[in-house]
Amino acid sequence: SPMPVQQITLEFRVNQRSWTRVSADGQLVIEQLLPPGFAQTFSARQRLELLVGNAGGVSVIVNGEPVSDLGEVGEIAAYIWTLDAGAIRRQTPTPTPTAPVETTPDPAAETPEGTPTATPTAAVETPTPTPTATATATPAAP
Repeated sequence: SPMPVQQITLEFRVNQRSWTRVSADGQLVIEQLLPPGFAQTFSARQRLELLVGNAGGVSVIVNGEPVSDLGEVGEIAAYIWTLDAGAIRRQTPTPTPTAPVETTPDPAAETPEGTPTATPTAAVETPTPTPTATATATPAAP
């Protein structure tokens, strides 16, 4: 049986200028525009993330195996390699660094300005007028 893999090794080479970001085990290793001819090997114990701005302009070898389907020239590509129980798994998250997420507002959640809201009216006690004693001059009985 094959030996369990101890770490993820990524041999990275730039053939055409490419913006590149590499994170190893959650730590940012490199994030910059790299020139053609740049080559570096990155390694991680559990998780290695790669984001490139020119997928067709870079070559990647992971633990000795060339990754051929990175993407086209000028294409943004993101990859995550994880080490799970001695085996490397590759995930391809959808890179959306520029497209804003369209959110449809829930009409029930937002009350537009100027909408009358039913406010309970406080019952105001109107005092009943008390009859005022008017002094009427009653003629004295003779």
